[in-house]
Amino acid sequence: LLTAYAGHVSPISHSTLWGVLPLAFPICFWAALVLMLCQLLWHWRGVLVLATAIIACGAPALDYFPLNFVKPKAPAGASTFTLLTYNVLSSSPRGEQMRYILDKDADIVCLQEVQLPLTSPKSELTPEVIDSISSRYPHMSYGGRTAQQVMMSKYPIEPIHLDVTKDNFAGGDVAAYRVTLPTGR
Repeated sequence: LLTAYAGHVSPISHSTLWGVLPLAFPICFWAALVLMLCQLLWHWRGVLVLATAIIACGAPALDYFPLNFVKPKAPAGASTFTLLTYNVLSSSPRGEQMRYILDKDADIVCLQEVQLPLTSPKSELTPEVIDSISSRYPHMSYGGRTAQQVMMSKYPIEPIHLDVTKDNFAGGDVAAYRVTLPTGR
């Protein structure tokens, strides 16, 4: 229970331990399930305690292990868009990654941890892939403090200035954009 709900306590105003405890939740959750199965064999009354704890952790468990029992659909006639995020793990996107992105045909694509511009001579992308990306996503922007965030969109985008300093976001690299959808929103 402590690892499940520790994320609701601010590690800034309390101990930093509160920021680390939620990371142990998946391990504790699976350990509780295994112990519950063992309890069934040796001490069946102990199952009630573990089952109660697992049920009490239901909401955090669904956050960590999302199960989509019903796929939500937009109302008929509603305007929708698709968003794809992709972390390229501190490298330049490779050809197979960009082909995957092009195959998904998302309206907006956000790439994280991009080390080189897509059109850089050191990039592994072929001119054909670069042309496909440029024609599919005419609106492209590199953002963040170290330009490691790439926003590609079929719709006009406008960078939003963020006052990110070392004091309020140590070591992070963020970027924000305003996207104008075809509906004008």
